[in-house]
Amino acid sequence: MREPQPGVRRIALLDDDPGFAEVVRDLLEAEGDYAVDVHATWQDAVDFVAERRPDLVILDMLFGGEQQGLVALLELRSAPATGQIPVIVCSADRVSLRSYAALLATYGVPAIEKPVDLDELLRTIEREVARRDPGMDSG
Repeated sequence: MREPQPGVRRIALLDDDPGFAEVVRDLLEAEGDYAVDVHATWQDAVDFVAERRPDLVILDMLFGGEQQGLVALLELRSAPATGQIPVIVCSADRVSLRSYAALLATYGVPAIEKPVDLDELLRTIEREVARRDPGMDSG
């Protein structure tokens, strides 16, 4: 695990699509304000996030073709070490995003459909990080 520079926000990206993970990591790290740690499984997501203590989590709904992102979200929200970390759901599973829209709203979790609009993703990340830490300059 690499330590980011002071003022750099850490993001945990929980997604098993290596192409998506690479694009998001490259985009965010090119912005200069983010360090991205990628994790491709949902089973130990809480441990991964608790260990890294990111400023934000980006979470897919599907892992290996199975709808496990909701399980990971509920585990993240219920664990004391990760419950207050902002989460953005980013998924191509439109049916799940619609089905769970009310639940995601209850948890204050914005959802973005893949393929993502990268500007929308950046705006959403900045908004969610700022809500957690209003003292951080958003750019």
